[in-house]
Amino acid sequence: MLTYKLASKTKYEAIYYYFPNGNEDAPGKIRIESDGTREIVSESKNDLGKRFAFHALHGIDINSKTGTIAWY
Repeated sequence: MLTYKLASKTKYEAIYYYFPNGNEDAPGKIRIESDGTREIVSESKNDLGKRFAFHALHGIDINSKTGTIAWY
C-alpha cells in the first residue's frame, strides 16, 4: 500500500510525492507529463527494488490530489 499527494501541477506536468506504507518520513517523487510520460524523480529510502515507485507510476490518477493505492 502507498499513499500519495500532489506536490505541484502545471499545464506541462504534475509532480507527486508517494509514501510507502503511508510513511511520510520517507517520500519518493514521480513526474507525470502532459503527454502521458511518467518517470521516477527520486526513490523513497523505504522502496528497495522500486516496487512502490512502479505502483505510483501506474496507479496515480492525474486528476487526484491525494489518494491511496493498495495491492496484494
